[in-house]
Amino acid sequence: MAAAMDRPAAAAYARRGSGRGPRPPWAVRARRAGREAGPGRLMNIEVRADPRVRAPVLEVPNLPYTEGNPYQRLLYADPAGRIRPVAWRHAWHRLARAHRRGALPVVHLHWDDRIFGRGADPAANRAEAEALLGHLGRYREAGGRLLWTIHNRRPHREIDAQTFAAARARLATMADAIHVHAPHAAAHMREAWQAPAERLHVLPHPSYLGAYEPEIDTLARPLPAAAERRFLFFGMFRGQKGVSRIAEAADKLARRGHRFRLEMAGRAFASQRRLLARLAANPAIELFPERVPDEQVAPVFARNQLFLFPNHDVFTSGSVMLALTFGLPVIGPRVPALVETLPEGNRALLYDPESPRGLIRAMRDAIEMEDAELARLRAEALAFARERAPRVIGRRMADLILTLAQGDPAHGPRQSV
Repeated sequence: MAAAMDRPAAAAYARRGSGRGPRPPWAVRARRAGREAGPGRLMNIEVRADPRVRAPVLEVPNLPYTEGNPYQRLLYADPAGRIRPVAWRHAWHRLARAHRRGALPVVHLHWDDRIFGRGADPAANRAEAEALLGHLGRYREAGGRLLWTIHNRRPHREIDAQTFAAARARLATMADAIHVHAPHAAAHMREAWQAPAERLHVLPHPSYLGAYEPEIDTLARPLPAAAERRFLFFGMFRGQKGVSRIAEAADKLARRGHRFRLEMAGRAFASQRRLLARLAANPAIELFPERVPDEQVAPVFARNQLFLFPNHDVFTSGSVMLALTFGLPVIGPRVPALVETLPEGNRALLYDPESPRGLIRAMRDAIEMEDAELARLRAEALAFARERAPRVIGRRMADLILTLAQGDPAHGPRQSV
């Protein structure tokens, strides 16, 4: 019987897949705490500037900036080293003052759902939102430019939806450029928030090549050999990610005698005790309901073959791009957010979101799939990740930011690669 891991088992889990490989071939240095990071460490992507390029590096405050998630470093991984994301560790009212001194031509806003409407007191939320938006407005009046990346349709955890919506509506008219990851997100911002079409820029989510292990190791790894088909669920056990759907499908497949393994790794919550007990009772499931250490991300993906993502409300998903980075085709609902962000061949694995048996049928078909076909889908996923490598997306993000910094309006939606 599968079970949630105790401490010794978790320690053994963390020891799986250790090793050191060669450096990635493209021009990055992977450093952490001043030392080179090999497999098993989250690599701090630092772009090595082309020595032929003499332009100074533009530091762009990211509000907020997160160290734990490599997304922002990957988004700024311009091969010429023209831009760098930095944390703004001061009060927002100092943005306009810094711009007047000749600094901060561009500020980059992320995750507005983590900024507005997060407290239990709606009146305090409104006052805070008004103050923060006022500081951004004065920064723009001083000549600064505001770039805004849209990550979510709505907050993962809605507390004060009214304040969030009011702030997002203001930002939609205030931002000089609005970055979205796919066409469906651009349509959402136009239709739901009246964002001006000429300010919308479609730039895909970067892949994670080079973030958790050297790129050359990721791209050279073949389809992992396994006696049974191996599926992976990875990430927080949030309800909208379809964990209950996975539990039901896995139970039915196991009862019907289908041979497979399903690794479920990610942070779970105390309120999910009954769900976790159901998952643990399935002998086909390997359960690790805790945050996966950064050094174990690559080994987890390396030993699995397909990625389960039955999220019917997905808007932008870093975990889907993470799966593609490691060559795992994605099984999920046929919704615009997945259709637009998956390789063409992978779309055959998507199921009708209205079908109650869609997920179980897709998993059954994957179990019966020939390894040669799965290897073909894997190669397509890796090629897709190369097309969206940090150096590719970072170059285009640098072009957009420098256009803003030069004071030119960033007209025309940028299309995805």
